[in-house]
Amino acid sequence: MNDAGAGSTGSTMKATTALLCWFLVVFDGYDLVIFGAVAPALLQEPGWGMTPDSVAMIASVTLVGLFMGSLTAGNLADRFGRRAMIIATVTIFSLSMAGSAMASSALMLGGFRFLAGLGLGGLLPVMGTLVVELAPVGRKRLYHSLTFTAFPVGGIFAGGMALWLLPDFGWRAVLWIGALPLLLILPLIKTLPESSEYTRAEVSLGEPPAARGGFASLFDGRYRGATIMFGCIFAVCLFTSYGLLTWLPQIMIGAGFSLRSSLSFLLVMNTVALLLLPVAGFLAERRGPKAVCVGSFALAAISIALLAAQPPVWAVYALVGFAGFGAVGLVIQLSAYVANHYEVENRGSAMGWALGVGRLGAVAGPLVGGWLLTSGTSLVTKFFVFAAASAFGALITLAVPSPPRPAAINSVREPRVI
Repeated sequence: MNDAGAGSTGSTMKATTALLCWFLVVFDGYDLVIFGAVAPALLQEPGWGMTPDSVAMIASVTLVGLFMGSLTAGNLADRFGRRAMIIATVTIFSLSMAGSAMASSALMLGGFRFLAGLGLGGLLPVMGTLVVELAPVGRKRLYHSLTFTAFPVGGIFAGGMALWLLPDFGWRAVLWIGALPLLLILPLIKTLPESSEYTRAEVSLGEPPAARGGFASLFDGRYRGATIMFGCIFAVCLFTSYGLLTWLPQIMIGAGFSLRSSLSFLLVMNTVALLLLPVAGFLAERRGPKAVCVGSFALAAISIALLAAQPPVWAVYALVGFAGFGAVGLVIQLSAYVANHYEVENRGSAMGWALGVGRLGAVAGPLVGGWLLTSGTSLVTKFFVFAAASAFGALITLAVPSPPRPAAINSVREPRVI
């Protein structure tokens, strides 16, 4: 009876944890999309004198924060545990989103967006690590994909809030929504567990797992090649994702679509990513994550390139959807790929490294997109730049080596599919 009760309690705890993680990832996805949705409104903010270049600069300052948050939080999670870093990052980004909504100048907005980036950048690698370590053996990639369906849900939520609130209430109301995770801080403190795999490793070693691994181990002989490649792959992926999500509405306005229609493309991108993510997770368990990631890159490259041909409206929506899966959805598949390539002693650091270096691409994407808009380049050129980046990403992913054999730490290991 006690065993049954303990099993029931454990299942309830995992369900509660999964639900909390899902909601937190929703708001990470919300923030990814929302700045692109409010960018046209910021250009018209009275007294601020915003230009596409200045909007791109604020977006890039946010991504510098994301870069720093990813690198530091992953390493700290290997040292101090997943739970503490999740609570800290959620608190930082929620308060900063509230500050962004109250900003009285472009400079203040940029400052709060930088702080929001620190929190948001730290959340994803630590959350992805926790989900993988709590998931049962043989289902880690699938659980990761299912939990991170919240990411495109956040994008859909952002597009919906922008369509509903932006015309009548302005951009500040849209940013206030991003502060809602403040309401989850107390539930997190009360219910969020530590990773059982992390705890077992800590007990077995008699010290935090990072003492035997951590950031430095990412560049030893076993991991060096994959570590460098994963950084490049994430940079290419986030270059395309953030570039399109920041500037797609403005690009489509230039192609003759209305503001409302242009914002609806953000909804389509994230809806298709949401619908296809569980399928991609299932295929990754059967065929391996490399094949799924290469295919996603290729799908994005082809879809974005075809948009330059200005096809009929129905085809535009379909291609935008496939591009969304191959860009936004790919970030999630790559995260699962990285998490399963490394071990508990350096998994958080690896996730932080990949997403952190990837933020360099995320900084470059909006900047390049802003330059393409202000320099008067053709529609073909705008889409070709992002299509070429995705094609390059597919080639790098093909070259990723097989994962090394796991080190001898007393924890259950999952058979790996390349």
